[in-house]
Amino acid sequence: MTDRDRSEVADLARSTDELLAALTGLDADGIARRPAPGEWSAWDVAYHVAQIEVWYVAKLCEAATADRVEALRLFVGVWQKARTEGLALANRIPPERLDRTGELGGVPDWTPRQLLERIAAHDREHAAQVLDAASGADREWMAR
Repeated sequence: MTDRDRSEVADLARSTDELLAALTGLDADGIARRPAPGEWSAWDVAYHVAQIEVWYVAKLCEAATADRVEALRLFVGVWQKARTEGLALANRIPPERLDRTGELGGVPDWTPRQLLERIAAHDREHAAQVLDAASGADREWMAR
């Protein structure tokens, strides 16, 4: 990398620090407060940044190597770290909250147990989809 390229990465590191500093130490009111109607709260910002990070990381994996197999390996490694953290969080759910509705923002009718079940079902659905694609099972359908 040239010095100019490194400055771009250094700037990204600084912007990361700035965002983390802004999100750190907020109380419950600060997390939920919207600066104006229709604008995002700190929770909304954190949620958005985490969502878009997945896309950014995928693009960085592609940029880091021209080899698609290696890019996927890198990307799955990042996802696996995130999932490991998610599993640790799942294990922290108190048993008395597992079947209680109203615990999850945006899906107030879901219980934490239902969330876990839906994540597992979603994984299984996509594992089957990947296996089908890898085996060429849909090639016959696409040829029609």
